[in-house]
Amino acid sequence: MNHQDPHTPESNEKLEAEFHYEQSKFLKWLDNYWYHYKWVTIIVAFFVTVAIVLVVQFATRPKYDITVVCASPYRMNSEEHLAYEKLLEKFLPEDYDGDGEKSVNIIVYEIFSDAEFAEAKSEAEANSAEFAINPKYNADEQQNFSQQSMLGESYLFLVSEHLYGQLRSGDRVLALSDLYPEGTMPAAATEDGYGIRLSETDYYRFHPQSQCLPDDLILCVLRKADFRNSDKDTVKFDRAKALFHAIADYEVKE
Repeated sequence: MNHQDPHTPESNEKLEAEFHYEQSKFLKWLDNYWYHYKWVTIIVAFFVTVAIVLVVQFATRPKYDITVVCASPYRMNSEEHLAYEKLLEKFLPEDYDGDGEKSVNIIVYEIFSDAEFAEAKSEAEANSAEFAINPKYNADEQQNFSQQSMLGESYLFLVSEHLYGQLRSGDRVLALSDLYPEGTMPAAATEDGYGIRLSETDYYRFHPQSQCLPDDLILCVLRKADFRNSDKDTVKFDRAKALFHAIADYEVKE
């Protein structure tokens, strides 16, 4: 009786054939699955990918102790922006999140009133320079600023007189009497008693990092809406008041 050696080429060919048969069966199943569930798989994969991206972005995005909004006809360049952040971090009373460093996020909006827009455009034309700001951009910045003021992300605003007037007309600004209940107002207080003029503070006079900004800006704290009563909102509101005091009450004894 002739016994076939399991290691002969014939035996190997049978094993290889059986292996290919199993692989073909899998590919057939895969082809059938793709035919019936292609779009379901693509849609699910898309949403899973988006979810992963959002989770990664949320986990890796910078965390700040406080956010400050700065809105005026002037946009700081990158060096000025960084220097001003460092200055505000110096004045921030605490490292609130305990991560070992004080961190401030400045959100900047470049917004012109109609008069400021006309003046800037006229000045640029007089100097044979191109005025880069167009009405559409200015309107978009204005809309973004208005939305930001409603979000509750920041309560400390440094704004032009034009934008300060908008916030005041909407009853959005906290009165200085609420920030100084003992009645002693800061020397730089505005006439209406709701903000301080940045240029009239020692903070501005003795810190060149702040002098890149227009000298007519007004610092104010927004009121916390009644429906914003969460602990998170209260924390942001209290931090804004603390930084406001650190700036407004800063004095240099000469």
